[in-house]
Amino acid sequence: MLAAQLAELVDGDPPGVGEALDLVDGFDDGLAQGVARLGGEHARAFAALAGALAATPLGAPLGEAVEKLAAGSVAATHLTALAAGRAALLGAVHDALLARLDTALGRARVPWKRPPAAPPPSPPSADNLLGGGRAWLLVDAPVVAEARRQLGWETLWFQRLQAWYLLRWSRVRGPSVESVARRAGVSAEGLAATVASYGSAPDEFGKHPSLVAPLSTPPYTLIDCSYGPRLGYPCPMLTLGGLVVDEASGQVLSPSGSPVPGLYAAGRNAVGVCSNSYVSGLSLADCVFSGRRAGKHAAPQSLEVSPDSSS
Repeated sequence: MLAAQLAELVDGDPPGVGEALDLVDGFDDGLAQGVARLGGEHARAFAALAGALAATPLGAPLGEAVEKLAAGSVAATHLTALAAGRAALLGAVHDALLARLDTALGRARVPWKRPPAAPPPSPPSADNLLGGGRAWLLVDAPVVAEARRQLGWETLWFQRLQAWYLLRWSRVRGPSVESVARRAGVSAEGLAATVASYGSAPDEFGKHPSLVAPLSTPPYTLIDCSYGPRLGYPCPMLTLGGLVVDEASGQVLSPSGSPVPGLYAAGRNAVGVCSNSYVSGLSLADCVFSGRRAGKHAAPQSLEVSPDSSS
């Protein structure tokens, strides 16, 4: 079976593939000479490419582009049309070779269907409009003092600079919860209610009671944790962990624990060593390992080889 499949694959080019590649080669040779000084042979190569696509929607733009080239008045739109014609020919070659592969493997492809239109986005809530879409972290004086104390031995140098930026400049201070809220432009009543309920059981965000420290000592500080690049903090976010995957293949696991066919996750998109704490310097190695793991498993799955293929 496998021998027959391989024989069919190498049994010459599909009809028209050689001719299409010759047209592309002639076009590329002309480009190498420069479109402003096309000789007769290269001009004919450009005209041949346009002629091959004359019956397509690109026919008219390509014809005009070739005429303008001959007249020496080519514009950006003409170069775009020529590039589109070259891409169309290579796309046709790709489709022909893929069809040959599918025929050899006895594989049928599902016709492409246009996906349904996405529903319109939901309007932002009143709370988000009031806060301007920004994220704030409220801390009191003891929390700020402890954070500053730990800067010297809990951070690397580049993290230390970012932390100083957050604790010194990217913040708003006030003698009370209500005053710091008004200075930041958020709801004073809403922030006061949040502080009053902080530490309740169960915590709204799942924080363990042992990790809840009361915020009761002024002055209060709101630290701007909004997503987006800033001068002192280019990207204030870090992904730790991700989708649960099979450790042998990198396949994403469903809630029931079974692998999802054809779906893989790698790097910081997948659960891994950095799921609970950032390990500096591990990002590249993690991506290389998990990416190779997923690719190694996915490659043989991409070909539907029948059980008797060894014959």
